[in-house]
Amino acid sequence: PNPALRAQNKAEIEQLTLYALEWNNYYYLSGALCSMLRSWRDLLTVCLRRCSSLIKEHDRESVLYELVEVVLIKLNDGNVRNDSLTYFSETLLALVQTLREQKFDHFSPQSTEDPAVGRSLPVNQLHEILRLIITALLRKDNTQPMRGNLYGSLLNYLRYTTRPAEKASSYRQEEVHRQWGELEDGNERILSDYGRDLIELVAADATEAASLWRGLAFNILDTMVEFDTSGASLAYLVETGKLKGFLLDLNRQSRILSSYLSEGPEAVNEMAVYQSKLSFLVRICETSSGATQLFSSGIVAALNACTFIDLRPEDLAVDNTSWLEVSERYYFLLLPVLRIVANLLTSIPYNTELVAQVLELITDHSDLFTSILRDRNHFITLHSLEEIELVTLMFFYLYQHPELVAAVLKAKATTYQSMLL
Repeated sequence: PNPALRAQNKAEIEQLTLYALEWNNYYYLSGALCSMLRSWRDLLTVCLRRCSSLIKEHDRESVLYELVEVVLIKLNDGNVRNDSLTYFSETLLALVQTLREQKFDHFSPQSTEDPAVGRSLPVNQLHEILRLIITALLRKDNTQPMRGNLYGSLLNYLRYTTRPAEKASSYRQEEVHRQWGELEDGNERILSDYGRDLIELVAADATEAASLWRGLAFNILDTMVEFDTSGASLAYLVETGKLKGFLLDLNRQSRILSSYLSEGPEAVNEMAVYQSKLSFLVRICETSSGATQLFSSGIVAALNACTFIDLRPEDLAVDNTSWLEVSERYYFLLLPVLRIVANLLTSIPYNTELVAQVLELITDHSDLFTSILRDRNHFITLHSLEEIELVTLMFFYLYQHPELVAAVLKAKATTYQSMLL
């Protein structure tokens, strides 16, 4: 062979060997880093669960906030590898959960602590934490597990910073409530600043992600609608057609959920998504504007098409265990439907189109409503009582439109009225 060619081949082999050694070293160090982060996460989780009470409350609070901020800085660092980010996001979730579980003394309006000592709600610090959580969520390169952990962190943060129900009376209590106002106003402002980008991301996960993450995404949407007093989040979902898409997907879910009563394995995860979705829809129709937009998107027709509504387990043999189990699973499916309809009628009771569609729903499922009003359950449970309450409330608002009721229900109108009495 040509000596020059031999020398060139030898140089290329040496260069490729060096590249291979560099890559091997890189992956070796990356594996070691991931192993270290995993161990650190596990150790921190154990300390949070088992040992945190050994630290004084004020010191424990400071340590938790500092750890949260350090982890969030890493989550927003563009130089950190994705596999490391997953461990950081898991650690963040554990830290924020711990914060939520350990509401500190100055978070209570009933605290007797002297305000002169300088302890107050860390408003600015908490606002920075919220900004960093949302910024990490909006990273283009984050993974689904990372987003899931950040969704959980965001939910825990918003619940952690929700004002207690007590009313202020003393100077200390008034001061705490003033700080709560600053905290909540700032939270709403930050959510509004990131609103469209954030809700677009969450809505996409609620539609396209695996069932575990879809349920979590609907929990986030539920919370965003609750905290968004301006209604911008809901308006975006309506404008983009995403709300209507959620309702159309109920038809697909209905076929899977029908097997839930017989414990179909594929229905378990879908059930979690269904409950999160309908909780979100119940939240929307708690206000008249939300109820109007939800009704215009076709909610009543979507609920009417759900096949599981008529799968009431009344004809099963009365076995104390099996009947109660199947009955409870059925209530998990039915009650959210009744809550939505009752909330719609409560929020927009004079909408005759709504009344007509609800009457049509009752007509299409007349056996169900007859069975509920007869109240012949084998056992009385909280769910069976809520069922009667919701149906009674529905008929209360429907009978405010006697001519429409008579025209749609015909002879059934008198039958239902007598059963109500």
